[in-house]
Amino acid sequence: MADFNFKDVDRLRTFYSIARKTGRKLAVTLGDAFLLKHLTKDPKLQVPPPDDSHVVIIVPKRGTGQYRKEDYDSDERQFLSQPNAWTADKLSKDQAKLIAHVSYYNIGELIDIRPEIGSSFIHSLREPFNEEMLGDFQRLHKWLEHFGMSFTQSHASGHATGEELKQIIKEIEAKTLFPIHTEHPELFREMAKETRAVQVGRTYNLSG
Repeated sequence: MADFNFKDVDRLRTFYSIARKTGRKLAVTLGDAFLLKHLTKDPKLQVPPPDDSHVVIIVPKRGTGQYRKEDYDSDERQFLSQPNAWTADKLSKDQAKLIAHVSYYNIGELIDIRPEIGSSFIHSLREPFNEEMLGDFQRLHKWLEHFGMSFTQSHASGHATGEELKQIIKEIEAKTLFPIHTEHPELFREMAKETRAVQVGRTYNLSG
């Protein structure tokens, strides 16, 4: 199973490609299927359609819990009759043949899918950087621990970690530091001889 930003077309194509190369199918949510339907209108994006032979649509239990048509929104019903629309029993039986897109927001599907102990969960998103995200992250780990799943963090955001930033500042021996693109500029005060908060509309001379 994997959690990634489905709107990130490059990452979507990556997981789809991995699924194909490993003899698996990419299992997506009903919302993902709806998105795929519209993304395929642009052939340049090169994403699979929701009825692709290497795509499976996860049909969750709703309402009555009996997979009745009226349990689902009108936009979702169009996918329910597709041959690749799988309910929990089918997903559970053939889970070894899938890479399922499962996130914190639909993690409850694991109750019905019943993942095998030792199954892998790949978190291909940035790590939490505030209290709300940290809380969600901790709850996600509780779910994975309950089902005996392993966790792998695999994400390259292009942003340096806190320790990497400290090392960079130390190596360049910055005389003045202007923290930008951060929620906590005060944390940089001890990293340079002088730290200045940037204010909108002001001009700063960086020539030294």
